[in-house]
Amino acid sequence: MKPSGLARLLLLGVLALSGPARAAAGAAIVLHPAAELPGARYALGDIAEIRSADPALVRRLAALPIGEVPRLGYSQVVSRAQVQAVLRQALPAGDLSWLGADEIRLRGQGQRVAAAALTDAAARALFAQLQGQADVLSLQPVGALEAISVPAGALGLSARVPAPDRLARRMSALVEVSVEGTVYATGAAWFSVRAQRPALLAQVALRPGDALRAGDFRRQTVDVADASGQALPASLSLDGLQLRRALEPGTVLTAAHVQPRPSVSRDDRVTVRVVQGTVTIETTGRALSEARIGELIKVSSTTSIEPYTARVVADGVVLVGTR
Repeated sequence: MKPSGLARLLLLGVLALSGPARAAAGAAIVLHPAAELPGARYALGDIAEIRSADPALVRRLAALPIGEVPRLGYSQVVSRAQVQAVLRQALPAGDLSWLGADEIRLRGQGQRVAAAALTDAAARALFAQLQGQADVLSLQPVGALEAISVPAGALGLSARVPAPDRLARRMSALVEVSVEGTVYATGAAWFSVRAQRPALLAQVALRPGDALRAGDFRRQTVDVADASGQALPASLSLDGLQLRRALEPGTVLTAAHVQPRPSVSRDDRVTVRVVQGTVTIETTGRALSEARIGELIKVSSTTSIEPYTARVVADGVVLVGTR
């Protein structure tokens, strides 16, 4: 808004009274009654006309940050006193005069990010994360995201999967909306997941501790996202594996069902190697528990009253070291 004739006279009077020595340090700030603002934040130059004989001072004042731009569709009223308070902190020794409006009504020139754009970004992140885990992968949005209003400026969308450890029937991706490189809003998009690939299904009932044999399973294409755990690949070799928990016929074999078979099982007859210096003595004993290579185990033998401790070094072999 251009100042009235009276305002111009007052401005000239202020500058004249300042004198030649102070004119360069003084400025008049003419507040606009309203402002349509782009971006996320605004400066003094966005809401006022700044007049001074010192161009450097004009530039400095114009660049002083004042506040945040309202979201698209909203308005905000800022008083002259609020602007003055901000300037007193930034320019405590400034010689300023104030003209124009007593308050400014601010509106943001923003932009809306469509819900479809947010959902597409989330779906791309999930597809990228799950690539290779299924032969056929489909995602169906669950619920509906709402469009997001952000300030005007260069828009960026990025998405990430917060829990990418395994497939599940419901999965989400977080979408970050940035303006000019600064994250402005974050939303979560949820999807119903179908992921089909071959898996191993039990043909017979199996108990914990049972060794896994290929003949106990059939290869079948299933929705592995519907499995109660991470379904193991149908091409997995079952050698050296045993069941950790029971498996009913028709159940998909998952990582939670299996564990490596122990190198020594309880009551197994084991080869005991006793090493003393460069001399190795070999005998036999009975394992009192199961263990894997590298683990310690208690062993009993006919030549020892008390069980002794040995380390498993191979399948069915334990080592006793002596000083």
